[in-house]
Amino acid sequence: MLALSAVHLASLRPLKREYYNQYYQQHLNKAIPDYRRAIQNMKLEESGQVFAMATLVIIFTLATVSDNALGRGDTSEGTRSSVADIVSIFTTVKGITTMMADDTPIRRGVLNSPYAVCTAGYEIPEAQNTEMPMAMQLRYQKLSTTCLNTLLPGKESEIEACRNALDLLYKIHQELIFMMSRQDYDLNADIDPSYLVKWIARVSAEFMTMLRQNDTAALIIVGEFFTLMALLDGTWFAKSISVNALNAIKKVIKPQELCWLRTVCPEDKEMILGCGKVR
Repeated sequence: MLALSAVHLASLRPLKREYYNQYYQQHLNKAIPDYRRAIQNMKLEESGQVFAMATLVIIFTLATVSDNALGRGDTSEGTRSSVADIVSIFTTVKGITTMMADDTPIRRGVLNSPYAVCTAGYEIPEAQNTEMPMAMQLRYQKLSTTCLNTLLPGKESEIEACRNALDLLYKIHQELIFMMSRQDYDLNADIDPSYLVKWIARVSAEFMTMLRQNDTAALIIVGEFFTLMALLDGTWFAKSISVNALNAIKKVIKPQELCWLRTVCPEDKEMILGCGKVR
């Protein structure tokens, strides 16, 4: 919480960024090793606290790709994020999947703890029957077939890993449409980040390996995810996160393969509902 507070204060007082950065690094260097030890040596009685800590960790790892990122100088141009920053989000978040596996003592421990509120958005079963806009259906279909077959010819294992990641992302997109189509939903309001970042926790180890290797197919799919993250662009810890992530991905993809990457304006929330234009 102290590391997260330092990032927040730096976003409010840009002239004192370096001052707050010192405290951010100090608390972060303590928090992350403790978090990883807790994940690796999970105790049932501590499951709720660890899951709550995971929620905080997710927020300040997202901040590393935002305009309010600390520790890497001026980000005013919104182009300083790197794919390494994106990969670090994935590696930090991994471990939550095991905690929330179906009907395990750890999952029950989380749900029965005072920290159960942190699980909001982890599952939305009633969204399964929500109809995805046709433009979005065609986009996912094209990525799952033509895109993967073009970028990963003959690599069946990698194709399967990417398709599984796309299937998970499709379901999350479906849940977003379900929530945003409710009469009481305010399109201008920010959404709980747990609705989105659970995808990071669920992708396979093989997909993670592809991402670490800057595999184009994996990066294209991650670009789809960060397009959805435009819903969080208004929050201080995720300011311009979708723009920064897409720009970082563009830098490492070959020019002839950029045709598969999103070309929409990430700020356009209507696009996420299927109203915007996609290539």
